[in-house]
Amino acid sequence: MRPAPPVRQAFLRTALLSGLLGALAGCGATRQEPPPKEMPDIRGVITSLAHGGKDGAAATLRIAGSKQADTRYDRAVVTLTAATRIYQREPDGRSLVPLESLRLGDKVEVRFAGPVPGSSESYPVQAQAAEVLILVHLAGAAPPAVEKDEVGDAYPAQFAGTREPQEKEPPDRLPLTLRAVRTGPQEHFDRVVFEFDADTVPGYRVEYIAQPTHCGSGLPAQVGGKSWLQVRFHPAQAHNEEGGSTVGTLQKRTGLRIVQEIQEVCDFEGEVTWIIGLDGRRGYRVLDLANPPRVVVDVPR
Repeated sequence: MRPAPPVRQAFLRTALLSGLLGALAGCGATRQEPPPKEMPDIRGVITSLAHGGKDGAAATLRIAGSKQADTRYDRAVVTLTAATRIYQREPDGRSLVPLESLRLGDKVEVRFAGPVPGSSESYPVQAQAAEVLILVHLAGAAPPAVEKDEVGDAYPAQFAGTREPQEKEPPDRLPLTLRAVRTGPQEHFDRVVFEFDADTVPGYRVEYIAQPTHCGSGLPAQVGGKSWLQVRFHPAQAHNEEGGSTVGTLQKRTGLRIVQEIQEVCDFEGEVTWIIGLDGRRGYRVLDLANPPRVVVDVPR
């Protein structure tokens, strides 16, 4: 038999080597490849942040975003545990950070830990987080604490107030949730407090109006009093995911001398409006308080 030509010999050697490598692979040899890039389950803004929880949870986040090509969900209630890793995006990658780095209003990406139980029946989806990546802090650091509705020397107990409209520009945020409305007498004035489940207050406009109306129908709203202060918040909401009120009651007789009744007349498309019924047109003042964020309306006696 004649020897194979050199080209054929080279081909045979290559085939033999390939067969040998294949055999080794079948005996347990592995190829080292970079891990696949896993898509985040949700990308959005933290609208609620509560530390602690059931079964040893470190924190619970509510996240609102939009369904995108590389995400699976647009709303989620996410539980963080001791095993959850939290990262901060950096110019050259990401760095591990503590839980305290998370703030209300942060834009984040979350990858869930394992399959989501009952995801087809639950909205927003409820899941446990394997990783949270902070993309950007949309809100500043928390302001100094003010523990109670009472305020110090910076806000005198006796004041004349104004009858002109009072406004604050809205923040660039998703709607902030109104969680409590309360009234109370002070030594020289009556007070109405609007408390928000967030790290800041929404924008607002407070002004006297001729007649209260409901925002959807435009029908008159029956609010006790002779004069009416309208308090409009934006962006804001006063309902939960199921449509129930987060405030509890939408109308209240106060038993106060000046502020006689308060009533919600609008909670629609990022706007919440309350009416304060007064015994007559008076000066008033508006204060922003912190920790928790509150908008306060004071009317002197």
